[in-house]
Parts: sequence; structure tokens; C-alpha cells
Amino acid sequence: MPHSRPTLVTLITQAAADVVQYTESVVAQLRGTPEYLLALVQAGLAHGNYGAVAYEAKQTPPREGSSLEATVRWSTFLKLNPPHIKKQPASGQANFTGTDGTDIPALTKYTNPNGVPYETDALVTVSGGVASVNATATRGGADTNADPGTAFTLSQPIPGVDSAGTYEASGGRDDETQPEVLARIHNHFESPNRGGGPGDFVQWAHEQDSTLFAWEFGGLPEIGYTTVIIAAAGLVAPTAQVVSDVDAYIKTKEPIFMYGLVVQAANLQTLAVSVSNGPPDTTTRDAVKTAMEDHLKSIAGITKPGDILDINALENGAQKAYEHLTISSPAVDQDPGEFGVYNAVSITWL
Repeated sequence: MPHSRPTLVTLITQAAADVVQYTESVVAQLRGTPEYLLALVQAGLAHGNYGAVAYEAKQTPPREGSSLEATVRWSTFLKLNPPHIKKQPASGQANFTGTDGTDIPALTKYTNPNGVPYETDALVTVSGGVASVNATATRGGADTNADPGTAFTLSQPIPGVDSAGTYEASGGRDDETQPEVLARIHNHFESPNRGGGPGDFVQWAHEQDSTLFAWEFGGLPEIGYTTVIIAAAGLVAPTAQVVSDVDAYIKTKEPIFMYGLVVQAANLQTLAVSVSNGPPDTTTRDAVKTAMEDHLKSIAGITKPGDILDINALENGAQKAYEHLTISSPAVDQDPGEFGVYNAVSITWL
């Protein structure tokens, strides 16, 4: 746990209060009395010990339960790039409808039903009653991601363009958490650069885009090849451009003796779950769904695509939101198939 060092004044007050409690006399709180001087000396000694512990805590490598600040300090020392990944905005395609020939200017703003703001990246003209253009959230966060077909509303009306439309967005993420920074530090120690050895391809993928989930499979699809599987921040599908960029970057690093490299998106899947003893209210049910999907994201950094999903662990993750629920189905651990990763759940409440 993070180390907290009390002030000298706090320790003097505490020591004096202890003397008062056990002697049933208030003289320890009066300056100049022997009891007060005893409390003062005791507090000074304790303060020195706390200082030594605080110093050692800063020299100790971070571990589970360390503060984010201390973990990032070590990440900076190890020259991880970046030391701490900040919020990233999602981007994707926005779909408008309207009158043919109507221009939709660049930086046209819209919001989703939760008020998350986006703006278009370029001018586009309505043709055949529709227009599609890339758009990017104007702030970072995992909540800027959106499934295909998510509704939006224009922030300001445009004559000839319907105020409602649909969009999708991916790549948004929250600030990196302490466990995520710690996982990158562990990866740095466990997979040093060896000119194409195990772990190097994941590291190169992160160098190209630090927000990615990345996994490598040596010897696939055959000896002499390496397959790199990636997913975008938030454990969502990467765009074709991201896959292409990662492929191009790794090819500038790969050893000349390699036969070939394959970079492709993870086979992302939604897990159908049936839950009994679940909460009756919508708010808690939403929290349960979020807890399950958070669990899937948390294990993605320590497992590989294709690994069996532990249903008991998923249930434990869901119980952080509602401790009484039981996952009735599936009853056995699940196999997502080759390069498969579960990144979402669909819940049936029994």
C-alpha cells in the first residue's frame, strides 16, 4: 500500500494523548512538563523512523498496491514510452442523412444520448440522401467508444441535414491505471529487446501505438513467421489503418532472417451470459455488465487470444457490483477459438 508519513505535530499530539490516556493526567499536554518532553522525544524518534521508511519506499520497485505516482516514477526511470498513457479520444464514422448537394462542414459537432461530444474531421457533401465522414471525440475516455448504429444529435442545426444520425467510434480509453502501468513495467523486465526474440514484437507494436493490446505468436502460420494480434484501446476492434500502421512499423524492426510477419485484429467476441439471483434495478444491472466487461479487459493483458475464459473468475468480477448473483450459463469455461478474445457480454436475467 502507498506509504503515508504523518507530520511531527501529528505525532507529538498522538504521543501526548497516549500519555494522558494511560496516566489519567493532562499534564502531558502542558509545555515544559516532564511528561510533555517525554511525548516530544518519542514523537521525534517516530518521525525519524517514518522518514527512513518513506525514503526506502521511494527506492523500492512498484508492486501491486503501490501508488500510481510511485509506479509512474519507475516507468519514467525505465524510459517506457510514454511513462503514463493518458486519456485518448475515440474516432470512427459518422453517418448523416439529408438533401443531396448539402455540405456538412468540417468540425461539425454532435453528441450522443449521454452528452459525449464529437466533431467531424472533414467537409462532406450529401449524395444519394446520405453522407459519411470520419469523426473524433473532442475529449478522451473509454466512454467515447460507441457501437455501430449509436444515435447522435447535431449540436447546431444545418439546413438540409437531418438533426439525428448514427455513428461508431473506437480507440477511446481512460487514463492508464496503476495495474496497467505495472504490467508494462513487468513486460519491460520480462521481455528485453533481443533483436526479434519473444516479447519484442509486442514491444514494437506498443512503440507504434502505446494504447494497443498486443500479443505475439511465434511460428505461426508456419516456422519462420510471427503473427501479431492487436486490439484497440478499450479492447475494441482496431481500424484497418491501425493494423496497417503496426504492420509497417514492425517490418522496420524485424530481423532480416524472418520469412514473414502477419499482423491482424483479434477475433473479438461477445459472451452470452445467463444470470440468476441478479439485481432487480436497471442501474445495478448496468453496473454488473460493466464489472464483467472490466474483468475481461483486466485479464486481456495477462492472457492471450484463444485462452480459455474462467467463468468462476468472471462471476467473481461481477460480484464486485452485486455480490448475490450467480452465472447460470455458461456452466463451463469458454473457448473463444483461434485468436479469440471476449471483450463484451450479453446478459439474460433469469
